[in-house]
Amino acid sequence: MCIYSSVEALAFTEFIFCHIPTGVPVVTVPINSISTVAGSNIMLECGASGDPAPSVVWFYNSVQVPSSATPHITQSTSNSLIFSPAQFSDRGQYVCQATNAAGQDSDSLQLVVNGK
Repeated sequence: MCIYSSVEALAFTEFIFCHIPTGVPVVTVPINSISTVAGSNIMLECGASGDPAPSVVWFYNSVQVPSSATPHITQSTSNSLIFSPAQFSDRGQYVCQATNAAGQDSDSLQLVVNGK
Protein backbone atom coordinates (compact mmCIF):
# COMPACT_ATOMS: atom_id res chain seq x y z
CA MET A 1 0.00 0.00 0.00
CA CYS A 2 1.41 3.43 -0.91
CA ILE A 3 0.45 6.88 0.34
CA TYR A 4 1.18 10.02 -1.65
CA SER A 5 1.86 13.28 0.14
CA SER A 6 2.73 16.74 -1.20
CA VAL A 7 4.18 19.38 1.10
CA GLU A 8 3.94 22.83 -0.53
CA ALA A 9 5.79 24.56 2.29
CA LEU A 10 8.94 22.67 1.35
CA ALA A 11 9.11 23.96 -2.22
CA PHE A 12 6.81 21.35 -3.67
CA THR A 13 8.60 18.38 -2.15
CA GLU A 14 6.67 15.20 -2.76
CA PHE A 15 6.79 11.96 -0.80
CA ILE A 16 5.50 8.50 -1.48
CA PHE A 17 5.41 6.09 1.45
CA CYS A 18 4.97 2.42 0.68
CA HIS A 19 4.52 -0.57 2.95
CA ILE A 20 5.85 -3.59 1.12
CA PRO A 21 5.04 -6.95 2.67
CA THR A 22 8.32 -8.51 3.75
CA GLY A 23 7.33 -11.48 5.84
CA VAL A 24 5.84 -14.58 4.31
CA PRO A 25 3.79 -16.29 7.01
CA VAL A 26 5.39 -18.98 9.11
CA VAL A 27 3.08 -21.51 10.79
CA THR A 28 4.15 -23.61 13.74
CA VAL A 29 2.03 -26.46 15.07
CA PRO A 30 3.92 -27.71 18.15
CA ILE A 31 2.97 -31.39 17.79
CA ASN A 32 1.91 -33.51 14.82
CA SER A 33 -0.48 -35.84 16.65
CA ILE A 34 -2.63 -35.44 19.74
CA SER A 35 -4.84 -37.99 21.49
CA THR A 36 -7.76 -37.40 23.80
CA VAL A 37 -10.83 -39.15 25.15
CA ALA A 38 -14.30 -38.22 23.91
CA GLY A 39 -15.89 -35.82 26.39
CA SER A 40 -12.60 -34.07 27.27
CA ASN A 41 -11.86 -30.45 26.45
CA ILE A 42 -8.86 -30.01 24.16
CA MET A 43 -7.07 -27.21 22.31
CA LEU A 44 -5.17 -27.50 19.03
CA GLU A 45 -2.49 -24.82 18.96
CA CYS A 46 -1.22 -22.91 15.94
CA GLY A 47 1.47 -20.23 15.97
CA ALA A 48 1.51 -17.89 12.97
CA SER A 49 3.79 -14.94 12.28
CA GLY A 50 4.49 -12.67 9.31
CA ASP A 51 4.48 -9.07 8.09
CA PRO A 52 1.77 -8.02 7.75
CA ALA A 53 0.18 -10.19 10.42
CA PRO A 54 -1.45 -13.15 8.68
CA SER A 55 -5.04 -14.30 8.91
CA VAL A 56 -5.44 -17.89 10.08
CA VAL A 57 -8.00 -20.50 9.03
CA TRP A 58 -8.29 -24.15 10.05
CA PHE A 59 -9.16 -27.06 7.77
CA TYR A 60 -10.62 -30.41 8.88
CA ASN A 61 -10.12 -33.29 6.44
CA SER A 62 -9.47 -30.69 3.68
CA VAL A 63 -12.63 -28.63 4.40
CA GLN A 64 -12.37 -25.16 6.00
CA VAL A 65 -13.65 -25.06 9.56
CA PRO A 66 -16.11 -22.14 9.75
CA SER A 67 -15.46 -19.62 12.53
CA SER A 68 -18.66 -20.81 14.17
CA ALA A 69 -18.27 -24.43 13.12
CA THR A 70 -20.39 -26.12 15.75
CA PRO A 71 -21.38 -25.20 19.27
CA HIS A 72 -18.51 -27.29 20.66
CA ILE A 73 -15.69 -26.01 18.35
CA THR A 74 -14.43 -22.42 18.44
CA GLN A 75 -11.35 -20.62 17.15
CA SER A 76 -9.67 -18.45 19.77
CA THR A 77 -8.12 -15.04 19.12
CA SER A 78 -4.72 -16.74 19.49
CA ASN A 79 -5.59 -18.98 16.48
CA SER A 80 -6.11 -22.14 18.55
CA LEU A 81 -9.01 -24.47 17.84
CA ILE A 82 -10.90 -25.33 21.04
CA PHE A 83 -13.13 -28.38 21.47
CA SER A 84 -15.54 -28.19 24.44
CA PRO A 85 -15.82 -31.16 24.60
CA ALA A 86 -14.12 -33.26 21.90
CA GLN A 87 -16.36 -35.81 20.21
CA PHE A 88 -15.44 -39.07 18.50
CA SER A 89 -16.55 -37.56 15.18
CA ASP A 90 -13.90 -34.77 15.54
CA ARG A 91 -11.06 -37.22 14.85
CA GLY A 92 -9.00 -36.62 11.70
CA GLN A 93 -6.43 -34.32 10.15
CA TYR A 94 -6.45 -30.60 10.97
CA VAL A 95 -4.45 -28.02 9.00
CA CYS A 96 -3.64 -24.53 10.23
CA GLN A 97 -3.13 -22.15 7.30
CA ALA A 98 -1.84 -18.57 7.56
CA THR A 99 -2.11 -16.10 4.68
CA ASN A 100 -0.97 -12.51 4.16
CA ALA A 101 -0.04 -10.30 1.19
CA ALA A 102 3.43 -11.87 1.08
CA GLY A 103 2.25 -15.47 0.83
CA GLN A 104 0.93 -18.48 2.70
CA ASP A 105 2.13 -21.32 4.94
CA SER A 106 0.45 -24.25 6.67
CA ASP A 107 1.13 -27.11 9.04
CA SER A 108 -0.99 -30.08 10.08
CA LEU A 109 -1.72 -32.40 12.94
CA GLN A 110 -3.74 -35.53 13.52
CA LEU A 111 -6.42 -35.55 16.23
CA VAL A 112 -7.19 -38.97 17.70
CA VAL A 113 -10.36 -39.18 19.82
CA ASN A 114 -10.81 -42.44 21.74
CA GLY A 115 -14.17 -43.68 22.97
CA LYS A 116 -17.64 -42.83 21.74
